[in-house]
This record gives sequence, C-alpha cells and structure tokens, in this order.
Amino acid sequence: MRFRYQVRDTAGTARGGVLEADHKEAMIAGLLQQGYAIIALKEMAVDQSGRALHRPIRVESRELASFTGQLAVMLTAGLPLLNSLHILLQQTRGRDLQRIVERVTSDVRSGSGLGDALGQHPQVFPPIYVNTIRAGEASGTLDTVVLQLSSHLGKFETFNRKLKSASAYPIFTALLAVAIMVMMMTFVIPRFAGVFEASGAQLPWLTRVLLNAAGSGLEQMMLVFLGMAGLMLLLVKYSFRIEGGRRWMDSLKLKMPVIGDLEKKRIMVALTSTLGMLLQAGVPLLKALQVAAGTITNYQGREVLQNVIRSISAGESLAVPLRQSGLFPPMLTDMIAVGEATGSLDTVLGQLAEYCERELTDRLENLARMIEPLLILLVAVMVGGIVIALLLPMMNMVSLVGM
Repeated sequence: MRFRYQVRDTAGTARGGVLEADHKEAMIAGLLQQGYAIIALKEMAVDQSGRALHRPIRVESRELASFTGQLAVMLTAGLPLLNSLHILLQQTRGRDLQRIVERVTSDVRSGSGLGDALGQHPQVFPPIYVNTIRAGEASGTLDTVVLQLSSHLGKFETFNRKLKSASAYPIFTALLAVAIMVMMMTFVIPRFAGVFEASGAQLPWLTRVLLNAAGSGLEQMMLVFLGMAGLMLLLVKYSFRIEGGRRWMDSLKLKMPVIGDLEKKRIMVALTSTLGMLLQAGVPLLKALQVAAGTITNYQGREVLQNVIRSISAGESLAVPLRQSGLFPPMLTDMIAVGEATGSLDTVLGQLAEYCERELTDRLENLARMIEPLLILLVAVMVGGIVIALLLPMMNMVSLVGM
C-alpha cells in the first residue's frame, strides 16, 4: 500500500511525501519511530498497473451499505465467506471499493480473519464496522452479526436521507429568494430608472431607496456581503483545525436555543445506535463505549463518554455517569438503568436508538415546516416591496397626465 503523509520533525519543520507500507499501522509506527509528529496520513488509490493515483480513496456510505447487505444475504444463505467475497468482487461497481474488496479477499485467502483484513483499510471500514465483524468471528455468529450490521447501516442511510430532505426545501427557498432579489435589482429596476429620470417627477422615498440600491450601491453591498461571508468561512474553517476552536464551536452548538437541542439528540442517536449494535454483536461494554466515542463528532460529547469509560473501569454502572454529565435526559438514563438491572441493555439501547431517531427526524421536519412559511413570506415581502416601489411613481405620473 502507498500512503501520502504530512508530518513535522522535532524542529517543527513540515515534511511530506509518499511511502509504501504493508498496512496503515506499520506506516504510523515507522513515522513515530523517526520522531515525526503526524499531521495527515491517507492511503492512495492505485490504477490497474499498480501506480499510485494522487487522490485519497473514497467510498460512499451507500456503497458500503450495499456491500454489507449483499454479504449478509450470502452468508445467511450458507455460502462460505471466501466464495461470498469472490462474488462481491465481481458485483462491486465502485473502483476504489472494488480494489479494497480485492485486497480483503486476498488477505482472507491467505488465512487472515475478515475483521483483521477489513481493519487494514480504516479509511473505508470504520472501527464500529471492524469491531462488530471481529466479535461475530469470535462468537461464531458472523452471518447474524453481518446481518445486524447491514440493518444498522441501512437505518443510518435512511436517517441521513430524512435529514437531507428536511433541510432541502428551506435551503432551496432561501437561495430562490436571493436569486429573485439579485435578478430584479440587476435587470428589472435599471430599466425603470431611465423612465423615472426622463419624467422628472418627484419619486417616493421607497422608490428612491430602491434605485440607489440598484445603482453602484448594489455592487458595493454585494462586495461587502461576499467579503464578510468569505471571512466568516475562513474563521470557521480555521477554528475547526485547532483543538481549542473545535471545543469552543461544539460547546457553542450545545448552548444555542434550537441547534443545541438538535445537537444533543444527534449525540443520543449516535451513542444508542452504535452501542446497542455492538453489544448485540457481543462486543464487551468498555470496548463498545470506546468505539461509540469515536463515532461522536461533538467534542464535549466525546469528553463525556471518556469520563463514562473511566467511571465504568472503576466499577461504576453505565447509567450513573451518563446521568451526572447533564447531557442526556432522565428518560434515557433511567431506561439504561433498567436495561442494566434486567440484563437487557442491548435491547433497551436498540429501542432507545429508534426513539431518538424518530424524535430528531420529527424535530427537524417541524423546524423545516416552521421555516418554510417564513421564507415564503420573506420572498413575498421582498418582491411586493419592489413592485410597490415601481408602481407608486407610475401611478403618480398617470394621475398627473389625467389632470
């Protein structure tokens, strides 16, 4: 395998290049032994001749879900693992995923376990995927575990589609409002400006403001707006690159009135769905929590789970540190406590995951339904204001002619 790396040496000088290694772990160990601090490390795709392509390997989530679903069907039907991988290799259409499946098939043929073979490609198969497969191999229930994993990925894809569809219409309406405003200010209003100037009539204040905005002022306003938008994007991008900036942004998201509630529910969905599936697959609780912590993108949420892991290592139950964090509602922590007491924690987490997903989807859809009429009203006010500003002087001219 070939990897493109970026590191800093002991003097703080940035270095980079391309190196070959058997797997990613060996590459990381080699760089660390040389005293380098790793900034970025990505496996490079190769063409059919084995030459490295200067782009990272990209496999979409729907491709991974389809691959897992087909593997689950074949294993459940009783096909041997190696035969299933050979069939998947022929059916896979994505070039990058096909190359990865080919390497995985080769490793399994050489005697490697499926989980270990998948673990060599962390850029495609996340820790939750690899650990679930390893648990299935260890327990002898690989077909059942892969079926659970396929169901989990399918739910995740459906959930993401719902989130995108809930936010698509408000975004489209907002862009439409901006496009209408720019078109009217650029093409429509300047045509009327000449007519109004030729008439010499006294223009209403609304018309004068509109004409001034459509002149040189519009270009200046657009430049100022684009400049401020670009500056904000740079600040946000830079903030996410440093630990302090990410911590502050994630903390701010949790404190905001509407976004904070959505962010908390998103953390709940990630925790319950991931932890429930891993426990059902037979992964130990501590290992499952470590994997679940890696799936949570919010910095504060990850810190809470790290504290939970330390508490459980000291002999505490799962529900107590979750309740003490203040990040999760009492309903969730109480149900987890019941699941621990009855020995059905994996089942309870699965039920909580479905409930949290429905709650988050409903909140987003309700928010979208609230924003839609506001955006439509905004478009109506903008267009109506422009039409009124153009009609007022024309009505005045008509009345003067009639006199």
